Amino acid sequence: MLESPELSEQPFSVRNIGTEEAPEYVLIFNGYLAVNGPVNISQLQSGELQNGTALTVGRGSIELSTGTDGFGQMVITGSGGIANNDYLLLKEGRIESFIYSETGGHIRYKEVRRTESGVATNGQEVVIPAYFKAMPTVNLYPRDITVYNADYPDQSQRLEMDHSVPQPHPSIEGAWVFTPYARLLLADGTKTDASGKTYLGSSNSR
Repeated sequence: MLESPELSEQPFSVRNIGTEEAPEYVLIFNGYLAVNGPVNISQLQSGELQNGTALTVGRGSIELSTGTDGFGQMVITGSGGIANNDYLLLKEGRIESFIYSETGGHIRYKEVRRTESGVATNGQEVVIPAYFKAMPTVNLYPRDITVYNADYPDQSQRLEMDHSVPQPHPSIEGAWVFTPYARLLLADGTKTDASGKTYLGSSNSR
C-alpha cells in the first residue's frame, strides 16, 4: 500500500484486462505520473496503443495517439497541444500541416508529397516511377524556348502544353504513365502558324 499524509485517495488501482482463466493484471494510475529516470511506457494492448488513447511529450508539443479507427498518428505542434496552434500531422505515410485561425479554426494547409521531375518531348510516353498510391498531378513547364525575333514587335510566340490523364502502369505496381503534348504558335501581323505534332483538344495538328 502507498501511504502519504498528502493523499486523500489511493493514486492507483489494479485491473484485470485478461480473463479469469488467464488473468492479465495492469496497474492503472489515477492521476499525473512523474518519472525521474528511464521509463518503459506500457499503455499498450497487443503491442499497440489502445484506440482513442494518446501519449504526450514536451508540454503537449508532441503527441503519439490513435483514433477510433485504430490508425496511429504523430502530432507535432506548439506548447499546450493543437488547441490554438498550427500543427504537423504524420499519419498513414502522409505528412500534412494545419494552420489555426480564431475565425476558421484549424484549416488544412498543405500535404507534403513525393515529387519527380524530368524532361520529355511532345508525344513521348513518360513513365512516373513507383511508388504512388494515388494518381499523381502532372505540371508541364517550357524548356529552351527563346524569343521568336525581338527586332520585330509584330511577331510573337506562344507555347501551349497539355497532357493525357495519367494511367496506372500496366506492369509496374505504383508507377504511372502519361503523354505530354505541345505546340508552338508563331504570329506575324495577321498570319499565324502552329508548329507541333499533336495537341489535345485542337483540330489543328500542324
